[in-house]
Amino acid sequence: MHSNWRSQEVLLAINLSTGKVQQLTTTGSWNLLSVWDKYILATQGSTFEFHKLQLGIVTGCHEDNLIVDWTVVDQPDVEKVTPTLAKSTWSILRPFENNPYLELIVHRPKEVPSDKKSPLIVVPHGGPHGVCVTSISLIISTLVSLGYFVVTVNYTGSVGFGQDSIDKLIGNIGNLEVEEVQV
Repeated sequence: MHSNWRSQEVLLAINLSTGKVQQLTTTGSWNLLSVWDKYILATQGSTFEFHKLQLGIVTGCHEDNLIVDWTVVDQPDVEKVTPTLAKSTWSILRPFENNPYLELIVHRPKEVPSDKKSPLIVVPHGGPHGVCVTSISLIISTLVSLGYFVVTVNYTGSVGFGQDSIDKLIGNIGNLEVEEVQV
């Protein structure tokens, strides 16, 4: 299955006998299309990378974890936009050690002039039952190509961070998430 896992969309394997959950993917944004026998068909992309069609083959198991080998089956022809997207980068920041539920996805130009400050746009998701993920966005890509830093915010209560994160909003909605976005 695929699910939100913090600020990313990931593929998960769930052992129905033990209930153990294993994250099968680690970077970018993944969407499950189909599973058959030992084959997994999915798409994978990221903030500045269009989705590619990937075939995963479960090749074994190590310490109760599935081993999956991924192969790109097909990808879009994006030669015209690749040079622009290549000038951008992204990272996930956790600004406060004492708050595991707050994550920022920072989208920015790779090269920034040191003699001037770049403009900043902060984009919190609508919520509380929402999430920002590391998937390609035309709006964010365009803004970054124009020199803006764009920060998408996953605050306490965003889905993909566990039930505890959502429960922390009870009695604090309208205050806690607003404070976190403004910090």
